[in-house]
Amino acid sequence: MTTAREGVKTMISDARSLWELIERRVDETPDALLAVDEDKRTMTFAEYRDAAERAAAGFAQLGVRAGTPVSWQLPTWIESIVLVGALSRVGAVQNPILPIYREREVGFVAKQTGAQIVIVPSKWKGFDFEAMARAIAEGQPGLEVLVVDRTLPDGDPQSLPPAVTPPDDPAELPIRWAFYTSGTTADPKGAKHTDRTIMASAYGMAVALELTEQERRAFHSSSARASPWPARARRSTWHISPRSASSRARRCSPTCARSRAARHPSRPSSTTTSSPRWVAWGSSPDMD
Repeated sequence: MTTAREGVKTMISDARSLWELIERRVDETPDALLAVDEDKRTMTFAEYRDAAERAAAGFAQLGVRAGTPVSWQLPTWIESIVLVGALSRVGAVQNPILPIYREREVGFVAKQTGAQIVIVPSKWKGFDFEAMARAIAEGQPGLEVLVVDRTLPDGDPQSLPPAVTPPDDPAELPIRWAFYTSGTTADPKGAKHTDRTIMASAYGMAVALELTEQERRAFHSSSARASPWPARARRSTWHISPRSASSRARRCSPTCARSRAARHPSRPSSTTTSSPRWVAWGSSPDMD
């Protein structure tokens, strides 16, 4: 059995981009389990990479290229984490949006990021996301709406150009993310990130949680915007569910999660990812 200390030593912590991290994880542990959802669907790291490349080819057919701003607002589904990998493969600038945002906030965010596509479910938890997105698009020329109900665009991965090799200097890495928070009393506040700034936070989370190869974590977030990055850095399994976490689970700290894992080793441990601490807000520049 791998100990937490040994897990830190073997963690992939020097990848220069998310896609590089995915490929390296697949090279090392292709058949290891990445995710299980509430319908008992499973996905290995190799299956994740393959699904992401098929979706990336589908997005490329829709005109998504390196630097294309894409806003998305989806529940915590396996398809949502596949979307993260697909957009990373083509080099898009991702803008994951909290699903509690409505027309005012989503419209503001899509406009400020210059989004060319906004991805939403048709309806979820009684709210018509498609109708909201189409109303926003009517007032923002050039903004397309893509409805995703657990089915992503699909294409031939062979049609994709080779993945771009990221620079070694972190200062030269391109912006690949725009995260927003707040907006309840004023306009949402945005922050720009590279893949490396996101991975720095994920690495810290993996170390704090002392993830090991045998770890099974319950991943419940108000959206899939954080995605289980630590699982990719350090081989572990995440249980994916769009259901809201209990208030007790939302308050569970890394120390609390480790304690629960010690008491109940056969159960997945709950860890909240709804907080922006997962995405290193403190070190990021504001959106213009």
